[in-house]
Amino acid sequence: MANEDRYLDFMEQETNLANQERIAYPDVKEISELLEMLNSKQNPEEIESYVLKNIQILFNYAPHLSTQIYIALFAARNMNYLVLEKLSVLINKPELPAKAYSVINGYISVLKEKETSSPSTSFASDEKIKETVDDLSPQKMSKLVFALQVRLETGTELDHFIDLFNPFMLSPVKDPIYKITILQQLAMFAKKHPSRKPLSIYIDGSTYTVILDNSFDPETDTFLRAVNYYVKSLDLKGNLKELMTSFAQMYRVIHYNQQRVLNSEADIKSFCCCLIQAYNDNIVSFLPQSAFIIDYPESYKQQKGWKEASKFLNIAFRPRYL
Repeated sequence: MANEDRYLDFMEQETNLANQERIAYPDVKEISELLEMLNSKQNPEEIESYVLKNIQILFNYAPHLSTQIYIALFAARNMNYLVLEKLSVLINKPELPAKAYSVINGYISVLKEKETSSPSTSFASDEKIKETVDDLSPQKMSKLVFALQVRLETGTELDHFIDLFNPFMLSPVKDPIYKITILQQLAMFAKKHPSRKPLSIYIDGSTYTVILDNSFDPETDTFLRAVNYYVKSLDLKGNLKELMTSFAQMYRVIHYNQQRVLNSEADIKSFCCCLIQAYNDNIVSFLPQSAFIIDYPESYKQQKGWKEASKFLNIAFRPRYL
């Protein structure tokens, strides 16, 4: 097996295990606080200090998730060159639980092999990318993203991948969730590699066309900021908060080139309330204590925000509820 394939297979497996841990331990205070720090985009140095301060609990309950987060903190600061050194220090800390040794050793081994191997882009060829997209899964998304990143960094323009992905995006039988997830990744790449070609996404009878020209900034977007403000005012926690944030981001990226979406306060709030209601309706039969009780005017159901959220929920998110 090529070194790149071994690295990607390892990262797929680790991402899957990390996601399992994220779901399994929402009630462990240190894990929920760490995820909250990430969601609120707290300073990476502060998050690193929190990880080291709570190393015993974090790496006992969630060694895969904690290691992935720890590594990501250096990528966020463009300090990937320090990862091996930091992992070597981490594995020798006396308070590190024994169960975490094999996890960290696995990362050290794979990263050393990747660092010393000869570069190759065969795993990122158009054919390999098409194969990955045609048989896409959450676990294979990291392989796709890495392949695209390698190609972009070696000179391929984003326009090339717009042409490559348009058939998948326009297919009426492909999962809308994967289409939107790919769109989000391409939008991230567009920050450094803007595109000039239109990308069309077919979702349940509607075709959305975007040009990933780096005109959209999620950090300053009025809609996303308003949703985040309302989420904070409601004091949403855990899965519901993550779902709300993810849902809003996916809805917004589909409307990438629009300067503003859902401008009024009633539209923003009704948009959020629609999702909360759908969340409650879904879990009430098997986990009623997790429902989030909220009062909202009946008129919200007539607002554009509610109607847009309902339409988008039924199209793109139904598989997550059933």
